[in-house]
Amino acid sequence: MSNLTNSDINFINNRYKSFLYNLKAFLGNTSDIDLIKTVISNLYNGKFSINGTMRFDNYYNYIPLPPELSNGVHITTGISCCRHANGFLFDILSSTCLKPIIVYIFIDEKNIWHRVGPSKQYANHYALSLNINNCDYIVDATNKLILELKSNGDLIQLPIPQTNILEEYHDTNIEDIAKTLKKYYTYRNFGVKTIYDITTNFFSILH
Repeated sequence: MSNLTNSDINFINNRYKSFLYNLKAFLGNTSDIDLIKTVISNLYNGKFSINGTMRFDNYYNYIPLPPELSNGVHITTGISCCRHANGFLFDILSSTCLKPIIVYIFIDEKNIWHRVGPSKQYANHYALSLNINNCDYIVDATNKLILELKSNGDLIQLPIPQTNILEEYHDTNIEDIAKTLKKYYTYRNFGVKTIYDITTNFFSILH
């Protein structure tokens, strides 16, 4: 496991909070469903990553993040899996009046989804559920899905258009977060085992 220094954890946390605040302000009075569509569409198009691209990869050797950090911070690096993408979506939706709930899912070999309840022990994926204006939705940023649950139990997939890209959007917090995280990938690649945190006089051990 890669343990980030306390100074870097605090730095990332502060930048991430500013990133969410700025993004919410930039989006303005976007309606609830349109907000979700806009966030997912721009996530896919790399607007929230340092290099302007996004790659989804379940098998990449990600550095584990400490519990003090949201998994959502990792989307700034331009590569993510469900815990990062949906973690970010959870964070930005939670900053509004919406109340998303994490849904733990097991996807079997036939690609059939099975909800596994509140425990993540048997889950290999997670998405979000939320209620908007008395309508229930399942949202999965990784698979670019917004599903509306009808009263008869049917799930209707809502389209996510490519016309709501935030062309003028830019936030330097994205670069600051990504560079800090990528530093730890560099340390790992060079076999660095220990980092001295001058702000706390403690060593961080990198395994």
